[in-house]
Amino acid sequence: MRTTFLRKITRPSQILRPGQRIISRAVTTLFQRFASLNLLMPTVRSGPTTPDRTGYERDFYAAYAEDGEHDLTIENEISNWESAAAPVHQRLAAGENLSRDDRSIMAGFFALAYLRSKRQRRSYAEGFGLAMQRLVEKLAENPNRFDAALNEVGDAMERQFTDDEKITLSKEMADWRDYRVEVSREATLSVFSALPALAESIASMRWSILEANGEDFILSDSPLVLADPTRGIGDANAQATLPLTPSRLWVGHRREYLPGQSTLQRRQVMAFNKMRAANADRFLFASRCDDALMRLCKNRVRPRQLVTIDGDSSMLAPVTMRRKA
Repeated sequence: MRTTFLRKITRPSQILRPGQRIISRAVTTLFQRFASLNLLMPTVRSGPTTPDRTGYERDFYAAYAEDGEHDLTIENEISNWESAAAPVHQRLAAGENLSRDDRSIMAGFFALAYLRSKRQRRSYAEGFGLAMQRLVEKLAENPNRFDAALNEVGDAMERQFTDDEKITLSKEMADWRDYRVEVSREATLSVFSALPALAESIASMRWSILEANGEDFILSDSPLVLADPTRGIGDANAQATLPLTPSRLWVGHRREYLPGQSTLQRRQVMAFNKMRAANADRFLFASRCDDALMRLCKNRVRPRQLVTIDGDSSMLAPVTMRRKA
């Protein structure tokens, strides 16, 4: 089952000769075979959005097996977690102290809110696509592994490669600029494998509840936001935030000097709202709509920054997330 696709970019004025087509097919076949060793996931299908369902996509986490049976395992697990977290959410928003079990439930809920967003899943797809290119590059640098991989690809294509073709293939695998990597949405379900470790990290943080005074908190389709996206949640200076209600904000941190509860003035609330708007994928949600909030949306919402990878990335192909056909 293919979850990652490598496509040759053919420009209007460019016609690939038979030899070029063989090279292109060999590169894409090798890339796909290598990627499939690192990722085996069920197929995902999603219904289209409509104006009356803005921000909602049916079966966004639904998986389909090879026999076509509809598998709602992931959606059911998410629903169960949300049901368990609902009463705990109310107690936390009310400022009550949580038991160890309740804290674990909410930590899992916060981790789920972070991982399940389309923004995070798209970032996962980009990171995976870039990493696959790096791994195939390393494969081409190892003569023994390169020859073994080409033998497998040659068997799949029912042909053997000449020495000149092997040299050309090696060069192609070091320069991906004529290709585009498409990671199917099914691949991004692997992001949930990080849920247990992420929930544990959030549970180990200190939690504070901040109350708004004079302004409401807004929410986005990326609910949990890191104050500094370059720091992971496990970082000693990480700060994670998620609005519990329009007037109360949860903050996870590791700073002993921050109180468990405090009140923020309008300027401070707006600072958190600006951070949330800047990290939104497509939508912002507010308890009311006024001119100030509209200006905030227009001024602060910005295109999402693409995932990067160590080393020179100028020769790498762009990566996109696609819906499984």
